[in-house]
Amino acid sequence: MLHETFHYTSWEDIDRVVASFGGFLPHSDDLSVLFTPLAIGSVTSPNRIALQPMEGTDGTADGRPGPLTRRRYLRFAHGGAGLIWFEAVASAPEVRASAHQLMITDENVDDFARLLDDLDIRAVIGSQRRSAVQHEFHVSGAARLGSRGRNLLGQIARRKEQLA
Repeated sequence: MLHETFHYTSWEDIDRVVASFGGFLPHSDDLSVLFTPLAIGSVTSPNRIALQPMEGTDGTADGRPGPLTRRRYLRFAHGGAGLIWFEAVASAPEVRASAHQLMITDENVDDFARLLDDLDIRAVIGSQRRSAVQHEFHVSGAARLGSRGRNLLGQIARRKEQLA
């Protein structure tokens, strides 16, 4: 099948195309399950709608969330998804994929804390070596740390305690 622009206006349109190449795509008209809570370990997402990670490469030169980063995540948070999976966050300059990839450091951890506060979310931060941990807010969020990952949430929580 050649690529074509998504132009379907009903499930029947999609079913017709899928059937034309012998495929099967189960679906339901009842989407209410998407709006029910979902337990993820010890955290409960208010619904089952998730935004997948998208690296914006719009952090500042020193790795802080830039204005476009903040705007993107604020829009995500206001969109109603129960889980926002943050983009990769580098933990050292040598593991950054680009000059504008987010990178958490002792000098900019406050900027990440402010972003989470502004989003008013429950952060679920995981690294490649540690299981997820949580911090109490309303919506669920997740961040991925680049190789040599640090416990981002621990750094943010400690900094919030220092500022309190």
